[in-house]
Amino acid sequence: MLQEILAFCIALGVFIIPILAFKVLRELR
Repeated sequence: MLQEILAFCIALGVFIIPILAFKVLRELR
């Protein structure tokens, strides 16, 4: 169960981090 939660968090992070980075880059320009 812990492994499933960890995999879910990693997948979520992989999806969210690029979006946040894109927003930050847009704001910096």
